[in-house]
Amino acid sequence: MRRSRLYCDQVLNVGDEVTLDTVTSHHLCTVLRAQQGSIVLLFNNREDAEYEAELIKPHKKNACVRLTQRVECFRESSLYIHLYQGVSRGDRMDFAIQKATEMGAHEITPVLCERSQIKLSGERGKKKRAHWQQIIISACQQSGRCRLAKLNAVQHFQEALLQRDSQSVGLFLDTQTSQSGDAALRQAQRVDLWIGPEGGFDPTEVQAAQDQGLASVSLGPRILRTETAAIAALTYCQLISGDIH
Repeated sequence: MRRSRLYCDQVLNVGDEVTLDTVTSHHLCTVLRAQQGSIVLLFNNREDAEYEAELIKPHKKNACVRLTQRVECFRESSLYIHLYQGVSRGDRMDFAIQKATEMGAHEITPVLCERSQIKLSGERGKKKRAHWQQIIISACQQSGRCRLAKLNAVQHFQEALLQRDSQSVGLFLDTQTSQSGDAALRQAQRVDLWIGPEGGFDPTEVQAAQDQGLASVSLGPRILRTETAAIAALTYCQLISGDIH
């Protein structure tokens, strides 16, 4: 039987008794209905390992577990992928962030583009970022990752473009090109992957990206939805890098 995995933002050591936070306790004891003696797996984003833990005090607000075993589990891709995802409406952005995390993206920057049809500022922006962070946590719990994808603050396109790591290979999805990114990926250790919102990138953004040295690449002859493009692009990168085989 598969054991539930939970993110625990604490230092973990075998033999310790750890009190879980309210959200995790509620999920474990109310949603999953775990009972005393149940075994779960904890990871903390600090090491490439997970810990077997026995539930010794079921409680919906402050459940307590005892750590019984440390298990090394390195599941991160050797290709460092930074996804610059154009912010889109509704659950499209949620879906893109969830699947990018499952596919092994190390870092995600939400980008407000000319064709982004949503505004994120002030309290709304803070709530949206917290919501996306929880999606990343859930995706790591499900996919077996011990490291959370880093979620950066929302940035406007030009700001993100100027702040990107110039040492990374930059791949910019563009429906107007047939160019492949295979050759660049085979030599890369780090890649910046840019995906536009609904409607794609504005021509001025395409030109600005090219001026900054990003390579316009295609994922084939069909036009993909923004959330589909995230899955396809991550799969493409991981296949070329050897992470998928």
